[in-house]
Amino acid sequence: MENKQLEQKYDLSKIYTYKEHPDKISGRCDNCGNTAFKSSVKDFIFLRECRQCGMKKIIKPYSQDFIHSFRFLRSISLYCNSWY
Repeated sequence: MENKQLEQKYDLSKIYTYKEHPDKISGRCDNCGNTAFKSSVKDFIFLRECRQCGMKKIIKPYSQDFIHSFRFLRSISLYCNSWY
């Protein structure tokens, strides 16, 4: 029986960005080629983690200007809705 081991191509303790490291094959993990991911969004940052090897990649971080604009518009919306 042949004992297969996953070849480590990337440091799995790091979080990579899509801008610096785009997918070699769209929708697949660069490290193991898997297509199943766990995903989460926090503070407008979309984080994708491979379910097989654990490689993490930030897909689309928004700029700080966008975040501040969104928070400002949301606060105005909440303020205007309180008038009714």
